[in-house]
Amino acid sequence: MVPAIPLNEAASVFTKSRVKVVGGRFEVLVEKMAESKDVDLVCAGAEYLIDITCYKNLTRIDSRRSLGMRMSCLTVQKGNPKKINSLESLLAPGMRIGISTEGCTLGIWEEIVNRSDIPLDTMKTKIKHYLMGCGSLIGALRRSDVDAVFGWTAFEKTASNACESVVLSNELTIVRSTGIALTTFTQDEELCNEFIEFLLSKEGDEIYKKYGWERPW
Repeated sequence: MVPAIPLNEAASVFTKSRVKVVGGRFEVLVEKMAESKDVDLVCAGAEYLIDITCYKNLTRIDSRRSLGMRMSCLTVQKGNPKKINSLESLLAPGMRIGISTEGCTLGIWEEIVNRSDIPLDTMKTKIKHYLMGCGSLIGALRRSDVDAVFGWTAFEKTASNACESVVLSNELTIVRSTGIALTTFTQDEELCNEFIEFLLSKEGDEIYKKYGWERPW
């Protein structure tokens, strides 16, 4: 899970306590957490995912914080062999697009295309792979199963050997926040808050920016 990469690095240099980061498919992790209730913090690559945990009474609404923003883009194979340079270039003959069916990239293809002059039904004809989250999107590019996916510019930082970004205009760019919140069953609220403050500190800021997150505040 891409949001776990900067989180792992931050956890490794946090001196107050050992922090164990468990990454994976968010939807699966939430199910396990609901059963085990042995998790102190939840981090997700889109705020709507934290919304779901609030709705399920798994996280505390008053503890929510944003760790930074990611910008959408077209993510292509390393070297961009199909010379993709715009949304319109995805309509070229033989083009294969991958989209996510869960996680932080869920639905961003529709939001982006709806901001353009390209009919949704036209773009749908180019979608060839339906994938499960960020890791699956990057994996499909690495295996050359797809020519492009709708992803984040951060992918180029976290998987630089597999992909690169084709940045679209501001009008065609989706911005989503990576959120974090305390669980309703944490046993160490004070330490959790200290870790969040560390993530939001100058040192944490440098880590997140290194991997492609932006903090406009």
